[in-house]
Amino acid sequence: MIRVNSFTWGYQDIHDEWHYFQADSAGGISVKYSVKNWGPKPVKKYTIYFKAYNGADEIVECTARHRSIAGVSSADCVEKDKTQSRLFENAWYNHSIRRVEIDHIDVVYTDNTTESCIGNYVLNEEEQKKQDKINKKVKKGCLIWFIITVIIWLVILSFFIPSLIKGMSYM
Repeated sequence: MIRVNSFTWGYQDIHDEWHYFQADSAGGISVKYSVKNWGPKPVKKYTIYFKAYNGADEIVECTARHRSIAGVSSADCVEKDKTQSRLFENAWYNHSIRRVEIDHIDVVYTDNTTESCIGNYVLNEEEQKKQDKINKKVKKGCLIWFIITVIIWLVILSFFIPSLIKGMSYM
């Protein structure tokens, strides 16, 4: 399992100074990111796909490449429990970008098995089953809380409805 530990966007100037959350003069947006291999085997290659949003929270395209999702690949092996940091230069050209997030990640391990996921985590089949069980428990817990809340409101209303009916009968 590979995880993106951190990422930020902006641009790096000619003095190697990083300018957070803004485009360079040409509208270039770069992404600095760090990944860690939490899995039991080395990662042979990975591709992280990022998407960008404007101030109205709409997905925006690169004005030069006409794509909204930008992917960056690394063929450098990432050993188990090791971290790798990279710079994805000029992922987009667009002055309206205000937010960047991970769309999905594709991973190829050294034994040529693959994993894919949406967002920041890559889950293998066993981890996905565990997550599905947790999600079912959460949904069940939410349903129980909803039922309890409805019952409480019904009890509260049962005290007020008779007095409301009496009040209406006098009119």
